[in-house]
Amino acid sequence: ILNADGTPAADAKLRLRYELRPEGRGAGYSGRDQGFWGKTMTVTDEAGRFVLDQMRDGSHYLFVVETADKARAVVHDLQAGKEDVRITVPKRRDVIVTVTGDLGQIPQRSGKPFVAVRQRVPFQPTPGQRYRDLIGDDAFFERTKEGGKAVLRGLAVDLNPDVEEQQVEVSLGNRAAHVKDVKLSTEQVTRVEFDLTKSSGK
Repeated sequence: ILNADGTPAADAKLRLRYELRPEGRGAGYSGRDQGFWGKTMTVTDEAGRFVLDQMRDGSHYLFVVETADKARAVVHDLQAGKEDVRITVPKRRDVIVTVTGDLGQIPQRSGKPFVAVRQRVPFQPTPGQRYRDLIGDDAFFERTKEGGKAVLRGLAVDLNPDVEEQQVEVSLGNRAAHVKDVKLSTEQVTRVEFDLTKSSGK
C-alpha cells in the first residue's frame, strides 16, 4: 500500500466491507472501529506490505483501505491467490458541513448534534451480479457564531476506473428532512451548507 506521494503506507488498515461467495450468497462486514468502513482484516507493516490469508477461493471482495491519516480508498479486485498487489491511496478527502441557524433543530447523539455522511458504492464483480454498499461515518458539530461546523476526515475514493462520478449523502442527524446529495469534490475538501433559518433546511 502506498500513500499518494508514493511513500509506503505503514499501519494502513484493509477493511472488508462485502464478500460475494462462489455459490452466489453475499455477506456484509462491520468492525469494532468507529464508522461504517468494514472489518479490519490486516494492517500493513513499515514497508506498506500486507498479507490477507483469510480469503476464500472463488469469492469476490470489496475492501476499504484506510491509511494512518484516514485517507481512504475503495478497492474492488482483491481475490485469494493474488500476489504483488500494489494499491496507491489518493490524498485524503474531507467533508466540511456548515449550518446556519439553531443547532437545537438537529438530533443529538451523546448529547451533541451530529451529521451523518454516507457514500453508496456500486459493486459488480460479475456481469450478472450487482450490489450497492453503504459506507461512511458520523461527525459532531462544534458551535460557531452563525450556527455550527462539522468535519469528517477521510471520504473514500473509489479506485474502480468505471466509476465516473461519486456522490456523498449528507444528512443532519440522519433525518430525511435535512439531507443533501453532493458530488465528491476532486479537491481535498467537499463543502456542504445547510440553512436552518429556512423552513426546508435546504
